[in-house]
Amino acid sequence: MIKVLILDDNAAKAVKITEILNSIGGCKIETACDLVSARLALQNAFDLLILDMNLPERFNQTPKEDLGLVFVEEIKKSHRLKNPSSIIGLSEYEDIIKRYSREFEKNGIVLIKYDIKSIDWQDSLKEKVRYLVKSSEEVNQEKNYKYDVAIIAALRSPELDSVLELPYNWEKKKMGNDITNYNIGSVVTGKNHSVKIVATALPQMGLVAAAYATAKMIEFFRPKYIIMTGICGGVKGAVSLGDLVVCDFSFDLGSGKIIENDGEEGFEPDYRGIPISTELREEFIELKANKDVLRKIKDSWRGNSINGDLDLKIGPVGSGAAVIANSSYTSKIKSHSRKLVAIDMETYSIYYSCSQTSSPKPIPLSIKGVCDFADNEKNDNIQKYCSHISAALADHVIKNMLSYD
Repeated sequence: MIKVLILDDNAAKAVKITEILNSIGGCKIETACDLVSARLALQNAFDLLILDMNLPERFNQTPKEDLGLVFVEEIKKSHRLKNPSSIIGLSEYEDIIKRYSREFEKNGIVLIKYDIKSIDWQDSLKEKVRYLVKSSEEVNQEKNYKYDVAIIAALRSPELDSVLELPYNWEKKKMGNDITNYNIGSVVTGKNHSVKIVATALPQMGLVAAAYATAKMIEFFRPKYIIMTGICGGVKGAVSLGDLVVCDFSFDLGSGKIIENDGEEGFEPDYRGIPISTELREEFIELKANKDVLRKIKDSWRGNSINGDLDLKIGPVGSGAAVIANSSYTSKIKSHSRKLVAIDMETYSIYYSCSQTSSPKPIPLSIKGVCDFADNEKNDNIQKYCSHISAALADHVIKNMLSYD
């Protein structure tokens, strides 16, 4: 749909133009009969202005042959009037068209000879307006979300495997020559909304792979939400093994300055984080207190027995380029981010990619299970459990917490 302003003091001519535009469709039309009323209209945005060249300043005043061009120049210079995206000039006077055509062309304005006895001008007008309508439709399609949710896992197994265990009627999908395998699924929420979902795993762990995968997800599927699921390293004392972590503030562990201090290499962090939406954070704070939901998530696990209740932690997560198996390094990070709850290798790239892409921007979210404490005591046995509860919480979020309107 494009907004069109017809500026013409000839009522019969304005009616005819309106009929032509209505026959094309996709046009919301307003009319003005003089420059005074046109100025009022152009305080709002229009996609197209169709104007006569021979116009009056006010209603019932004598039209002047140069006022169309004068008004175009006024629009260009004015801070009060909004410049239409396109302008088409119409005139029934051959001598006026010849006299001012060069000036109109300099302004990028198409001039059409109006002739009540001919249909040539109608065909020219239809062709140009159809092009504008089609272009507007294509642009608007790019501005709309195509999928509701994209899920990205760092590892194919066990992280993506846990996502694909969700009953979403998954089907594999390839996108052109892209080497990535995607999985398309859907689920119906309690509000009877059918949610379109796409899921994939990174080709390898790390910030670069996560950024590139996110960019492709946005390009191919334009999701409203991008959720990362899987496993992470927790900060001892802030979380327990098997806890769920929601990242409310993501930052790059490598952001800072390498310095020399007393002959030794040092590092001055400069953590500039990206938060999740305030609305989502509040939803998770409420969910943290909902022990029934967390109990159901834990009870859905069919593997080895896991001691203790499932807890949900909400806090900052730092992302780095390497696997961390050093507790003293984790302590240094925490000294600059005292509320740090976990460390991973991907979340920041996803949050950053979503924040920097074109509109409509996806809303990022990272949900992970704590499978170790980012030290040298790795516990591979708990990875499947953490992947499972991460996917299960994502399932609850998709069905009950996200808005698709």
